[in-house]
Amino acid sequence: WNDATDGHNPALTAPGTTDLAAIANGGSIIGGGSVYQLNFSGTNTVAGALTAIDTLTEASGSLAVTGTVTAGGLSLDGTLTALSGGRVTSSGAAYLAPGAVISADGSSFIEIGTGGTAAAGVITVDAAGGSIYGDGTLAASVLNNGTIDVDSGNTGSNELAITGAVTGSGLISLESGYNLGSGNFTPGAFLLLGSSVAHSQTIEFVSSYD
Repeated sequence: WNDATDGHNPALTAPGTTDLAAIANGGSIIGGGSVYQLNFSGTNTVAGALTAIDTLTEASGSLAVTGTVTAGGLSLDGTLTALSGGRVTSSGAAYLAPGAVISADGSSFIEIGTGGTAAAGVITVDAAGGSIYGDGTLAASVLNNGTIDVDSGNTGSNELAITGAVTGSGLISLESGYNLGSGNFTPGAFLLLGSSVAHSQTIEFVSSYD
């Protein structure tokens, strides 16, 4: 652990629920722990049970979860994968930077929101508190009963890909492009679909600049 609150790396004691902690290239992380915020970078595997009361950040590289990760929100620049029965639960929204990836294998669970409706092999976005926004890739089937927002941005930074089928009765919102004049044009959002979308999904186009 790097205890970013006290400035000790490695931490003199295991961080607690008021601490900001960071793990870089930690290998396989076993056991358990709870912190306020948790920042991962490099290559890490969580085989134990970790909790971030506030936000869990995957700043770069990859985070594989074969155990349990619980967070108040997710901010992802790299890859977050649940596999081999792993479970990732976020009670708050998940933000994906361009190029970020969320995936789950057929025996694992990823749930955004507080509905408690996670299903194996599916990225679940609950009606209760469930929201994914930004760009990147959802590399699994998606049960969306909440909201998925695809951001506008410069070319290559305005795309969300969903590789599996999309089911549920939620909302998918795409931000429009905008022109501030003098050739300063920002392209709108692109949604790239690798499979079917249930007719019960609502697709909405919204202005990103007023």
